[in-house]
Amino acid sequence: MDTPHTPLLPPGVPVPKPDDFLRIPGLFRRWELQQVVKPGPEFHIEPGGKLTDGTQLFAIYARQQGKQVL
Repeated sequence: MDTPHTPLLPPGVPVPKPDDFLRIPGLFRRWELQQVVKPGPEFHIEPGGKLTDGTQLFAIYARQQGKQVL
């Protein structure tokens, strides 16, 4: 049985459910979070590593009830 997919997703990648958290592409510095996180959707933020200068990076995931954020 084939996994359903959309033209925007590679074959074999399942279509996310509307209540799934979707990763916002990229890694963000602490001071960039305010440019990404806005009122409305729910966000999950987790450590994404460090730059060579020690700056912490974060991965951001978002979801909004009933529709995708991205």
